Amino acid sequence: MATLLDIKSLVNSKTETCHFLPCEIDFDGGAKVSSFFIKTVSQEFSHEKHISATFRGRPLKGEEVELPTGYTGLVVKEHHKRSTEDEDRNLAAIHRFDKFTHWNLDKTPTPDDSIHRALQWVDISAALYGRSKALTLTMHTACWILQWICQD
Repeated sequence: MATLLDIKSLVNSKTETCHFLPCEIDFDGGAKVSSFFIKTVSQEFSHEKHISATFRGRPLKGEEVELPTGYTGLVVKEHHKRSTEDEDRNLAAIHRFDKFTHWNLDKTPTPDDSIHRALQWVDISAALYGRSKALTLTMHTACWILQWICQD
């Protein structure tokens, strides 16, 4: 079982704003983000790089995080669900991003947050293995990193 990305979809993917929220949303469809979420975002007075917002009445504190140089984030969609574990997964890129807003619940973001520690792996692996090997290692460990972030 392999996970395959349709390279042609990268050309058609649009650059979008991306938010990394500290919650799980059991919904797979469109949402009026600009109407109901973006309008609640405001700059914090105490720190110029931190922002605050509310989501479903819960306070959030966030900051903009840039991806490491040379990397692009992708939002992918699986058009056809596989019917068995042995089948390959075929993904298509629908959006791309080079930065995203990282949100914490009730806590100001710090460099010790899981997402920052996960992104440090890119620089560490590049220093240890060189850029091309680091990219391969990063792709292989992407699922592990995402699981690690979600568990923290």
